[in-house]
Amino acid sequence: MARAPRRITAVHVLLVVALLELAINRCAVPMLRPMLGEPPAWHTALDYVGLFVMYFTGVLAVMVIVARCIAAVDHNRGLRDMVAHVALGVATLVAAVPLVVTMPPWTSFLLEIVFALAVIAMLVNVFGRERDLGVQVGLPLVALPLLYHTGMMIVGKLMWPEGAFEAPGGPGVTGHKIGVVLLQLAALATPYCFAPRPFARSVTRPIPIVIAMAVAAVGAVVARLWYATLATATNFAIGIQLSADADRKLALYLLAIATLAWTLSACLLAGSAARRLVGTGIAFLVLGGYEFHWPHHYLLPLLGIALIAEASREVREEEVAAMPFIAEAPPIADPTWSAFVGAVAQGLRRRLSEVHSLTTRAENGITSSVII
Repeated sequence: MARAPRRITAVHVLLVVALLELAINRCAVPMLRPMLGEPPAWHTALDYVGLFVMYFTGVLAVMVIVARCIAAVDHNRGLRDMVAHVALGVATLVAAVPLVVTMPPWTSFLLEIVFALAVIAMLVNVFGRERDLGVQVGLPLVALPLLYHTGMMIVGKLMWPEGAFEAPGGPGVTGHKIGVVLLQLAALATPYCFAPRPFARSVTRPIPIVIAMAVAAVGAVVARLWYATLATATNFAIGIQLSADADRKLALYLLAIATLAWTLSACLLAGSAARRLVGTGIAFLVLGGYEFHWPHHYLLPLLGIALIAEASREVREEEVAAMPFIAEAPPIADPTWSAFVGAVAQGLRRRLSEVHSLTTRAENGITSSVII
């Protein structure tokens, strides 16, 4: 498959910055903070770096999403598309306000609502006759855990007293376990929905397979030797709380992570620019995490869903155009061709008095027949 030209855009910069934010601000800073006493100077400096990267990620995400919303409105691709991008822009602006000023606690409830509405609007917009079928099936699957978590938070704030919903033994604990199961199912479904087409060719490419096997092997070793550290890092990074003891579903977790790693690497290494955009969108969904604590935790999944929905318009055409179709007609044996020409001439003689046929063979072996 011929590769489309690549260039560095603000989306790629945001992807790198978001990865740094996850590694530094969410994982390194809290996990390396000393339990007792004042933190050392290097930790204070690392904390400032993490804080800067966090705000930079949020601001850059706002700029990227707003620019895409304005471009989508200018293109005027229909009412559904305009409504979806207006909802996306409103949710982005609501999430951007805490980056500038301190907001009262009730605004988090508003952010949950506009986030859910924007996701639903983008999902409705992805359906269409000319869209990629895999994306139409897969995007609702990967968005379902986010909508479930948001709906659970909205219901918890409306129907339970402050802190009762997420208290030990409360309904929030059970709800969180259901959300983790939805995340696993979504990760396991990603190859079938988002992998480059044709699928039979994608599964035989060695690099994604090696990456997935390496992720599974490293994950198994880390879980075996440093499970407590892994559980803490998982909670800080993406908001998934693992049990204190080794979880019985750990093998399923590793399978889901390895499957997701294969899908990401297969998409990001694809020849189609739209398929690479799908992989970028999935990466933003992963980096956004499951538990939303900061504005960019909402912004990254919103951008990821928007990128996947946008790629669904072009990915099928790009991959079909790159398929090596065989345009040459299969050869016809000389006796078969002579019988065909004779039958045509005989049929014409029933209506015409004189019918003659002439067959010649050129130097390159091509045979041509003329009926007069």
